[in-house]
Amino acid sequence: MMITGYTYVKKHCNPSFFMPITDYLELNIAGECFSVYPRHVRLSEKLFHIYPLRGGKGLRSGLKWLHFSRMDGLFLRKRNKDVLLEYGTTDDALAGFLERCSVKSYAVCFFYPSKKRSSDRIYGYALNTSGEPVAYIKIARNLDWGSLQRECGAIGKLDSLGTLPFRYPRCLGCEPFSENSGVAVFSMLPETAKPLAFYEGIWEREIRQIRDSFAMSCRVVPYKDLANELWVREFNKKISSASAFYKAFMETLNEGVEVSWIHGDFVGHNFRKSDGSIWLFDWEEMTESGPVLADEIGFFLCVRRYELGWSLKHVVSEFKRKYLDTPSRVAAIQAIAFLYGRNTCDISMEHAMVEQWGGRQVG
Repeated sequence: MMITGYTYVKKHCNPSFFMPITDYLELNIAGECFSVYPRHVRLSEKLFHIYPLRGGKGLRSGLKWLHFSRMDGLFLRKRNKDVLLEYGTTDDALAGFLERCSVKSYAVCFFYPSKKRSSDRIYGYALNTSGEPVAYIKIARNLDWGSLQRECGAIGKLDSLGTLPFRYPRCLGCEPFSENSGVAVFSMLPETAKPLAFYEGIWEREIRQIRDSFAMSCRVVPYKDLANELWVREFNKKISSASAFYKAFMETLNEGVEVSWIHGDFVGHNFRKSDGSIWLFDWEEMTESGPVLADEIGFFLCVRRYELGWSLKHVVSEFKRKYLDTPSRVAAIQAIAFLYGRNTCDISMEHAMVEQWGGRQVG
């Protein structure tokens, strides 16, 4: 086998950021031409690498990283370039795993999700001999491996529920390859899947039914019984007991926490729509003991701030009117605590809400 070359194809450029937004890569390997598309992701965050499977070790060593910016190149030179060896597996082992999942692939296109998370998470597409993606792959270790296992478990439970008013990628297989790392493979979203068109009334018209369909076994539990929940541990680690929000949260716990099964990351970028069907994916933050309003409020905040472009002041004002000044106040505060605890991003809306609360602008 030999590399016959690769071509960087520039199809369109965003004049505001000078960043290609519909580019793709064509890579010729052993006479096969791969057109690699970063489906459903932003090019500026993705770093691609092609691996042929089954006996491609010699060929793999000659492949070059394909990237889209000088900063990506500088970043990659600091990383271990052999992603599979870094995670303790080989191309043959991965090929065998895919075959056990009934995925017939010729190569895999890997990419890091972001510069911040690349040490613990790698994504990829299994490609057939025509260069078409046939499965979606996630490799994870450390805490991310626990999240990946939770996602596969959540999908297994969804499979047992029968007909649901939404669709989701199936988990085709999940295997560890060390004590704290492993790989999972998922079915692909349809090619026609596109982001939702967000508008003010989308929750009531299209999303509430989806949320209610898996919000099972609502119940009230004492806060102390949630001590082993990841969101509770992280919340207590991340927030000062002297903060205004922490005090407000503790005041809501006298009668326990109303919990249900929640998705946990119920925000715009985890939805797609295809031929009238809505797809919901990324179930890594799923828990059966999450505050009952967590999904609704996560959707409310992120859609208005990031999809509809509301100002932070406008979002805070509407959140206060809709939730804090109503009988939903207790459940809303508990939902913000959940979202704050489980989110690793310091620029998220839940962080902004907690900061606003500390500044006595809310509540």
